[in-house]
Amino acid sequence: MLANSGYGFQYIWPDFPWFASKARPVFAVASGALSMLFLVSFVGSSRRVKKIVVWVNVIMWIYIAIILSFNNKGYQTKWWMYIQYLIPVITLLYVLLVLFFLIRKSWQGNRFAQFYLAGALILITTTIMQASIQLGNFKEWQYFFSNFGLATGYVAESIILTAGLVYRFNQYRKEKEKLLVEMNQRQQEHIRILVKVQEAERSQVANQLHDVAGSLLSAAKLNLSALREKGNISEVAVLHAAKAEEAVGMVSDMVRNLSHALSPVMLEKVGFRTSLEKVVAIVNASGRINIQVIILGFDKYETALNNYYTSLYSVVYELLNNIVKHAGAKHVLVQVTEHADCFSLIVEDDGSGIDPGQLDEKDSMGMTAIQAKIDYFRGYVAFNKNQPTGLIVTIEIPIIRDV
Repeated sequence: MLANSGYGFQYIWPDFPWFASKARPVFAVASGALSMLFLVSFVGSSRRVKKIVVWVNVIMWIYIAIILSFNNKGYQTKWWMYIQYLIPVITLLYVLLVLFFLIRKSWQGNRFAQFYLAGALILITTTIMQASIQLGNFKEWQYFFSNFGLATGYVAESIILTAGLVYRFNQYRKEKEKLLVEMNQRQQEHIRILVKVQEAERSQVANQLHDVAGSLLSAAKLNLSALREKGNISEVAVLHAAKAEEAVGMVSDMVRNLSHALSPVMLEKVGFRTSLEKVVAIVNASGRINIQVIILGFDKYETALNNYYTSLYSVVYELLNNIVKHAGAKHVLVQVTEHADCFSLIVEDDGSGIDPGQLDEKDSMGMTAIQAKIDYFRGYVAFNKNQPTGLIVTIEIPIIRDV
């Protein structure tokens, strides 16, 4: 635009009048070369088209180098005339190539090509109008188009391309949001599989303990009882058999309680309340800690919420296990509440607590499985310091019927 309007000759290089004849072909070809690079970046194209554009650019810049190599004597040769004649041919070929590319892409539904095509058509229209005025047509518009024709076209094209860039940014933002949603869905699916695998492993171990180990221990206890009741052994042997029977009975009870703690095999039969009270009783049996449990609701077992009951039970077990292993607490309060739209769990202890640095190390603190279950159900968990010592864990899990 500077070259065609003569501004370059008047203001940028007034001391070099010989450059005026070079300015128009140099800027015309250079703008075409650069605009083709911008075009394929703006619209998007295949690798093959990009290679073609690169080669066309190389040819155009060679052409520019040839123009700049001419001196004053070179202007008097026929080669300079041939170069001048090539300028409208190159411009026409450039326009046809760009229009073909944009129309093809627009027909394929490329929104960016449609924006670019609209801007290019306006620029081409103003250019044709200015050329027509120079040929003596549209005299009533002569002043406007002769002075502001190309400028108007460039400004209109810039506005349309800016609108296209805004549209492109919005599309990028929507695609990014869509990708984040898909990543979140995949993460939820991975968490669901993780929870399912963990529950399956717990159930398998619990069943082995309950069915195999429990049955063997019961058989051993039965044999010891039968041996003691026969009466054909010494009193010392009877005493030892009674002690062995008692020890086997204790181990059998521990194995059964452990199987119930790992996976609540009786959850559907005795309900969530009884199962939770049992796991608390198991931890209290050690005598090293006193756990008080408050259960509000859970009067009826809903089969549709079995995943919630199982996971909530496992969360309580993991938290109590974490308190016993890491916190060194003496007293714990567990409060589980069933609301119409969510389950809430509050666990308070008077142990050593967890500082903010340790909260970032959930994997080492046994919190990974708990966090995975809460994330799966789109729940909420908060860790707060208890006064004077200890930790308060607050968990809220919304009830979503399709989970």
